[in-house]
Formats: sequence, C-alpha cells, structure tokens
Amino acid sequence: MAKRKSGLLQAFAKVLGQKPPKKSRKKPHKKPKPASDTEEGESPDEASAKSKGKAPAKAEAGEPSTAPPPPKPKQKSEKEKKMDALKAKKKDLKSQLETTEGKIRQTEKQYCDNEMKFINWWQKRTDIGTQAASELAQLRMDAYNERKDQLLTEIDRLEREGDKLWKKIGHAKVDIRMEMYESSDSSGFSDSSNSSSDFSDSSDSS
Repeated sequence: MAKRKSGLLQAFAKVLGQKPPKKSRKKPHKKPKPASDTEEGESPDEASAKSKGKAPAKAEAGEPSTAPPPPKPKQKSEKEKKMDALKAKKKDLKSQLETTEGKIRQTEKQYCDNEMKFINWWQKRTDIGTQAASELAQLRMDAYNERKDQLLTEIDRLEREGDKLWKKIGHAKVDIRMEMYESSDSSGFSDSSNSSSDFSDSSDSS
C-alpha cells in the first residue's frame, strides 16, 4: 500500500511538473503509557480488553483498532417493569400475611389461656358453692336435731309436770270427799246417792 501510494504521488508530480515530496523519516510521537494500566509491549486496546476479561482484538497492519464498545445496560420493557412491581407487591403482601398470621396465633393462644383460667375459676366456684351448700344443709340439720331434742326434752318435762298436777288434783278430790263424808256422818244425815257418786268420782280419779 505504501509503495503504491508513493508511486501515485510521483506520477501526479511528474504531470504537474513538481518534484515528489520526500518521504519523512521522522518517527511519530508516541504518548507515554501509564504503568498501572498497560504492561510493557501492550497496546491500550489490549490492556482495556485484558482488564475486561476479553481477548484483545489485534488490529491489522495499517487498519485502526476495532475494539467493541462496552455493552450498554439493557432497558427493561413496560411488561418487565410491571412484573417486577407485581413481584415486589407480592413479597410485601406475603410478609404482611405472615405477620398477621403470627398475631392471630398469639391471640388464639391468649384466648385459650383465658378460657382455661375461666374454667378453673368456675370449677373452684362450683366446688366452693357445693361445699358451702353441703355445710349449710348440715348446719340446718344439726340445728333441727338440736331443736328437736330440746323440744322433746321440754315435752317430757311438761308431761311430767302434768302428771304431778293430775296427782295433786286427784289427792285434793279425795281429801274433799273425805271431809264431806265425815261431815255427813257427824250430822246424822246419809245421802246414798251423794256417797255413791263420791266414791265413783274417787275411783275415777284414782
């Protein structure tokens, strides 16, 4: 390519009557390579490709380097964005559901504990009520028996006193009839009917 180019330039110079330009032998000015990015004998394209983990694309002689540009981030479509939003919402709802279920389980446990406390309290109350009713019935029975015994004792006492009074009354009747009999004998009058009735009364009283 270089020889062909120089030949074409000489031909154009001859046609125009000018001398062909002399080929410059000066070396092109090279920029110093940074020590951290490139190694000795490495081009910048090779160094950048090596840092990205790709094999460096070697440029052919006389052609510029054609290293591929870094890939741009892929833009998500509207459908993908909606799907991501739905996934995030689903995850949030699942977390809320787990929290709510935990609260429900805790509330159920508290309810069961309160039910057991109420059952135990009711059982104790029933036992106390049954015991109190039994003790009250026993007290009433004891009081009734005691009162009954007192009444029976009082009845026996009254009956004994009544017997004593009837005996006294009987003795008094006998004494009165004896006095009447004696007084009738002393007066000389005899009343058979009265005497018979007196004796009959005395026999009844005895």
